[in-house]
Amino acid sequence: MIDQSFNINENCTGCYACYSVCPQSCISMLANEEGFISPSVNSIKCVRCGKCMSVCPILNPDEREFEPSAIACQNRINSSRIKSSSGGVFVALSERIIELEGVVYGAAFNSNFEVEHKSVDSHENIHILQGSKYVQSKIGDSFIHAKEQLSSGKHVLFSGTPCQIAGLMKYLGKKYERLLTIDIVCHGVPSPAVFKKYIEARERLARSRVTEISFRDKKMGWKNSSMRICFENKRVYCRSKDQDPYLKSFLQNGTLRRSCYACRFKGEKRHSDITLADFWGVQNLMPDIDDDKGTSLVLLHSPTGKQMFESIAGDIFSNPADVSEALKYNSAALNSVKRSPFRDQFIKEVTNDNFIKLAHKYFSESPNIRIRRRLLMVIKKLRLEKLVRKIRKK
Repeated sequence: MIDQSFNINENCTGCYACYSVCPQSCISMLANEEGFISPSVNSIKCVRCGKCMSVCPILNPDEREFEPSAIACQNRINSSRIKSSSGGVFVALSERIIELEGVVYGAAFNSNFEVEHKSVDSHENIHILQGSKYVQSKIGDSFIHAKEQLSSGKHVLFSGTPCQIAGLMKYLGKKYERLLTIDIVCHGVPSPAVFKKYIEARERLARSRVTEISFRDKKMGWKNSSMRICFENKRVYCRSKDQDPYLKSFLQNGTLRRSCYACRFKGEKRHSDITLADFWGVQNLMPDIDDDKGTSLVLLHSPTGKQMFESIAGDIFSNPADVSEALKYNSAALNSVKRSPFRDQFIKEVTNDNFIKLAHKYFSESPNIRIRRRLLMVIKKLRLEKLVRKIRKK
């Protein structure tokens, strides 16, 4: 049974490892008061075998020893890159697994625009797993099904956040030869309940149901990506990350899971075979390949990752990069974000009727704009004090 001294609200990542391993099926994953999925134990059914505690990646951290290598990458097929958040490497790896008659797992929208893990086994369906989803996904039975497929000899690609991959590896208990794990450089995972309220707010304003969502639309460029939402009545909402209230609340760390503010899975060394990220510093380190359509930073952590990456060499453009230099431009790979002082209040107060108003109240300015504004105020104050001293001398 889960240790009662373990503070689920503060420490649990909602990775589903305990749910997946329970032999009595006595653990349910339920939304807490902030909308995040957490384990709930039926004490009557529980036989206290301790398996849930043994697979928890927080209670049982593993050492990560493999020194990664870094590569800047772009998919050779332009349409695949445009539809992806960065350089389209995930598509190339997924296609390779499917060519091997394998299965690919990743985050996707369901019919209600909730984010959950789904599996695909055809080239035609890879697109549902493409693109960023800035919401914590529900793993469901994906760990269980992936293990069944691995045990039957299938190739499996499993992608997710670093804590989800750590949970998967704990649940599996061993490294399968035909398993490829991919994690992402994660800013943090927002509350599904908060995202639902945002979508309801958008539907109310558009007077129509949502039909499509893109968190990282590239019509204004990769570096200035936008939230783009399409509706049944053909209306289209599109705002940049500095304008959209949901993206502002996310990027200013106001809607994330509590454990994200002290993430145990940051760093160069990972539990995954491959880490995928945006190569934000490419314009400085490799300006010749920067066309503002997206470049992936790929970190290879294992022989499996290296071998699989080499198998897609013909599908991508790639340039070796220095790990330390590349990660200077992607602080989320190494450090947890700082918790917004408005986080608890925003999550507590927000509804579908007041989402935009509250987001404007608490997150109206980006951190960079706020710093510049305060700096200008300091400069203005110093100039005024200098002027006063000058007048007094006269």
